[in-house]
Amino acid sequence: MKKITSEWNGFKSEIFEFNGQKAAVIFPENPLKEKKWLFKTEYLDAFPSFELEMLKMGYFVANIENETRWGAEKDMRRQIEFAQFLQKEYGFNEKCIPVGMSCGVITDADDILLPLYLKRTKNIEGWLASRAIDSHRTNSRLLKRALRLRTTDDMQTALAVNAATVTDRYWFRPEGSAAVYEDIRFKENYFSELALRGDPDSFSNRPSRTPELTNTGSFEKCWKLINGEWWMYKSGNEKEYFSELFICRLGEKLGLPMAHYELDGEYIRSKDFTNGADVNFEPMRSLADDDEDYENCFNILNEISPDIAVQYLLLLWMDTVCYNMDRHTENFGLLRDVKTGRIISLAPNYDNNIALIAKGYPTDVRREHDGLIGFLKTFIQSSEEAHEMYRQMKPPEITERMIDECMDEIPIKADRDYIRSFVLNGQEKVREINEENQMPVEECGNMIILIDAVCRREKNYSLANDNIRLLKLWSKYIEKYGEDPGNQLCTDDFSGHMPHNANLSIKAVMGLIGFSDILRALGDTNEAEQIEKVARKYADSACVRAKDNNGGYRLAFDRAGTFSLKYNAVWDKLWNSNVFTAEFYQTEIDKYKEKSLPYGIPLDSREKYTKSDWEIWAACFSEYKEEFEQFVHSVYAAFDTMHTRVPMTDWYYADTSNMVTAFRNRSVRGGLFMKLIFEKMVEQS
Repeated sequence: MKKITSEWNGFKSEIFEFNGQKAAVIFPENPLKEKKWLFKTEYLDAFPSFELEMLKMGYFVANIENETRWGAEKDMRRQIEFAQFLQKEYGFNEKCIPVGMSCGVITDADDILLPLYLKRTKNIEGWLASRAIDSHRTNSRLLKRALRLRTTDDMQTALAVNAATVTDRYWFRPEGSAAVYEDIRFKENYFSELALRGDPDSFSNRPSRTPELTNTGSFEKCWKLINGEWWMYKSGNEKEYFSELFICRLGEKLGLPMAHYELDGEYIRSKDFTNGADVNFEPMRSLADDDEDYENCFNILNEISPDIAVQYLLLLWMDTVCYNMDRHTENFGLLRDVKTGRIISLAPNYDNNIALIAKGYPTDVRREHDGLIGFLKTFIQSSEEAHEMYRQMKPPEITERMIDECMDEIPIKADRDYIRSFVLNGQEKVREINEENQMPVEECGNMIILIDAVCRREKNYSLANDNIRLLKLWSKYIEKYGEDPGNQLCTDDFSGHMPHNANLSIKAVMGLIGFSDILRALGDTNEAEQIEKVARKYADSACVRAKDNNGGYRLAFDRAGTFSLKYNAVWDKLWNSNVFTAEFYQTEIDKYKEKSLPYGIPLDSREKYTKSDWEIWAACFSEYKEEFEQFVHSVYAAFDTMHTRVPMTDWYYADTSNMVTAFRNRSVRGGLFMKLIFEKMVEQS
């Protein structure tokens, strides 16, 4: 048995494990000859004054933690065995003096009104401890000293004021007490200045009830009662104050529920958003402990109410745009009806003093490598329910004028141009997470197609097997949204959005075909057949809806008289999956000949520019070498006559061969070798 020598309130102690539970023995300086001892049956550190006096008289003190708090038989049996062990190991007297305290009992009578933490855990001790002022705060120690509190135990700190707080109506009444809520409700606070700024004059105040003992958080703060309303005052620096005030003002202008903050002298203050506990505030910790993972919190809140889950997504949106790195489970939560226990909504947005420029001006003003944006994107893309909610959610629009108005209202100077750029860039990057500004069908299809292509080429599907969870997720998405992708971007949308894009639907089809091949190779034949059946259905649907009266297939299902390169179908030709008919490919080839310009085929009917790699893909539709080479010759002519003599571009005008932009020597040039892949596949077969 390993024993650790330590110290308990100035006395030597030994700590060890007995029958799976933590145990301790405390040694007096001058032990009695009879080795008399106290058996503290629970809460070793609670109300230790009696034990300390007995130690001075020569008594030993022993304790073993219980597995439960309710006097369970297994704990009683373990205590008997522990006493027998102490007598044998230490020579303790056969008789002892039991010392303990009532643990209390949670009844079912008002279970619906219990704090959410207690409803979930039934752990009174943990709940009490969670309500105590943070012990690491300097002024916390000063406060306890002024109030003559001799214990540092969080549970006892909370119990010193019946575990009452300003922001809820939960409290603790000792057994035998006749107190009612009005008796313990805070009506004054004589120790606000001590809690806020360590005011030495507060030591002359007579100890009294104060809400500071249950005022949690890591910053020095206090409650002040002003004209019958509670205000939270908090200390910090100017950058922290600016960040809190700016986000508050911005959120208010956007119409979001915000805790109101304002500057008052050298401190920042916020009005109690519960209005003196007219509603109960419950921190998210009550439901999630310290697990601040986006998906975990979302799932918990979504189970309570989808509306509250959307409110949480809006909170994350605001946090991400305004760079709040400190959204943990103690600084957001829920509001509950005090009479029914019903959860009303997410609490207003508060505690943004570690956001924006609080820690200095971030160097990545363009938000190109913003970790918070990455976290939000990963969460949204990995959770189907969150993804769908986020898709439908319409966050309000932040404007430059709005930012200027916020800054005009704040009496703290900050770099206006920087704040504008940082916030607006953040908004744009976060906006890209939505389908209207992102390409989930495109990218899900790409990943499946590429993984399947690699596995086919190597005749080894271990890469697919190692990533099967993601592949299933991507496949599920394109099965849901791929038949008609709506207003999603795709990689050939150089002219902007094109809803109901036919070529994007083809990408979804080929993604499903790729996944069916993967499933078949991994032995899941039934699922593979089902996925392939869906793919072929979508392919037939696309051909019917894209068919145009002019003899070709449209750019978009609802755009008559248009055309586009259907280059995504190249994988159907390469894999010989025969999802699309010979008639489809011949119709496309005929249309490409009709629309061809001196230096290639335009990408679609909107503009005269083209993409050389995708021209080659489309040329692979032809079964005839001469026809294929005809299209290739146009691409060659473009590069041969191009005035800009730089490494090959992939984006140029098909009528003039001029580069569209500074695209040059990009990795997509690899697409020019698609015909060689065809030849390699023939060799393999």
